[in-house]
Amino acid sequence: MFRFWKYGSTECQRDYIFLKKVSQYTVKDYIRMIKNGQDSDLYHGFTKVHHVEPQSNWLPKECWKNLTVLRYQKEMTEKLEAFLGVPLKKPLTRRNVSHGDPVTLDPEDLEWLRDQYREDFELWDAVNSQPELFKKVI
Repeated sequence: MFRFWKYGSTECQRDYIFLKKVSQYTVKDYIRMIKNGQDSDLYHGFTKVHHVEPQSNWLPKECWKNLTVLRYQKEMTEKLEAFLGVPLKKPLTRRNVSHGDPVTLDPEDLEWLRDQYREDFELWDAVNSQPELFKKVI
């Protein structure tokens, strides 16, 4: 999310003024803004509150059994065709790719994120280790 917020993406371009304003911000600064609720810097243009809210707010455990989860893979067309049982008219392409280089979190920030987004981590762990909890995991 940090890269999308700071640099934008292929479909959501950041303007020069914003890029200049945040040019020195690191992922650590971004996490600090989330911790401190610095909304004026966090929610700018196409980034809104739902970008930093826990995903589990929309996907509570009691709903997991009704969810079909699509895990991202570089080639999704064949998997989706097999699931749907019909061929797609054209191959799926990757859209809205975030700009910027990958980031590395320090242990302190990772610990805070694991605590703050505990249920999101539980959801992801369940998708990967307990697919039977969901309608389908692709």
